[in-house]
Amino acid sequence: MLLLDQIDLIARKKQRDVFYVKFLMKDGDVNDWEKPTVRFHVIEWLNKNGIKWEPCAPFSDGIMQYQGDIYVDIQHDPMNENFQNFLGYMENEDGISRIQGCSLHLLPLKVAMKNAYQDEPGFWENY
Repeated sequence: MLLLDQIDLIARKKQRDVFYVKFLMKDGDVNDWEKPTVRFHVIEWLNKNGIKWEPCAPFSDGIMQYQGDIYVDIQHDPMNENFQNFLGYMENEDGISRIQGCSLHLLPLKVAMKNAYQDEPGFWENY
């Protein structure tokens, strides 16, 4: 079993807005995130550019199956060259994804805080 932090928990731990990438499933219902597809190429680009990432679970609204999402450890800072390169790789200037099969998301800390009650000791054990 793969135990991962949900993206909202990551935001609360970092105490900031966080980026994550969702990968679309082929044929609408077949999760093939382990195959060397778009996900593989995005991760390869992140590694090549020294940008840390980690698998993450979706926004916490119960227990869900892992679908290949990744948290990208980069702060939203338009003055930072790494951020500019990352955004330029992922999106066109109009905010539309450059890469078919995935989408970039920014989870604001304010939204992530809605699930802060889940951080209480024993919450998931009693869920």
